Amino acid sequence: MSRYINNTGLLFWLKEKRRWYRDFSKFRKEAKRRFAIERPINGSYQDYLKTLVAHRFSYDEYMRYEMWKLTTAERAAFVSMAEMEQVYRKMRSPQVRSVLDNKVRTLEVFRDYVYRRWLYVPDTTMEEVRSLLSSSDCVVKPVKGHSGSGIRKIHRITDTNWEKLYLDLKNEQILVEECIHACSELESFHPASLNTIRVVTISNETETRMIGAILRMGVGDGFIDNTHAGGLFAQIDVETGEIISDGLNTDGQHWTSHPDTGKMIKGVKVPFWDKVIATCKDASKLLSGLCFAGWDLCVHEDGRIEIIEVNASPHFDGGMQLPLKKGVRGLVKKDLIDLYGIKNIL
Repeated sequence: MSRYINNTGLLFWLKEKRRWYRDFSKFRKEAKRRFAIERPINGSYQDYLKTLVAHRFSYDEYMRYEMWKLTTAERAAFVSMAEMEQVYRKMRSPQVRSVLDNKVRTLEVFRDYVYRRWLYVPDTTMEEVRSLLSSSDCVVKPVKGHSGSGIRKIHRITDTNWEKLYLDLKNEQILVEECIHACSELESFHPASLNTIRVVTISNETETRMIGAILRMGVGDGFIDNTHAGGLFAQIDVETGEIISDGLNTDGQHWTSHPDTGKMIKGVKVPFWDKVIATCKDASKLLSGLCFAGWDLCVHEDGRIEIIEVNASPHFDGGMQLPLKKGVRGLVKKDLIDLYGIKNIL
């Protein structure tokens, strides 16, 4: 149980109690405002308050999971992000967060599973930046950030004011990564984006278990597949690697086939699924203290599985529970009991 490392004392729970009241007040005001403005045909403010009191569901979660259709027991099967954030605060070590909240440190720790060229501009010379940007399309990212914020693509540059570009990127503390391609089966959903696999795991010192997995796909002109940046996602059976839901977005819109390419979504099997699972399990051992993780992975044509990013606080609303409208509270609780002996955290 050595990874069960964060506060369990009175101070921790006093802080959490204050946070509960703060969340409750914020969510209540937001829901009251949106029910009044949006006037949804389903659900009600009074019914929403029941889910808020019980599990701190946000207005968006109430709507996405269509909770007005569910019994009290069915609602309780879902876990809210506010609840999971509390779990993360309790289970995640500061050392793990310092790595996974910094994209450069993440790439360094998991270097054995990173095959693309990359550089952190403040630590490089202008010539190194020029060499990478003039030879390949690249993605530039802020070192800290999430949900696809601040990410942009730079097409291969043949001529520019390199000194100015270098200084601009250096001042922004930018990470530059070579653009790569997923295997043809996944790329064909939306060729303009790198369509990745998100796998959510829970680990202790000796074991890693899969909580869920999704395929993420870009749409339209976007090159980002992130669900909170407008992309589509579909549930994957963690045992077989087969896609078992339609594609959808965080607004709850469904597609049986990709809206841009027409490729059917449900029933496709992710290539090299056994290697995807093995990569998550093996890479989990590289960061001491890792508990929950959201692995963003590229499946290459030759079977290599490449780590794109690792998230220390993976969201469940945009993937793990929404596609099949199936909650994972029971699964997470069981894993916490089995791996850490913790019974009352959810």
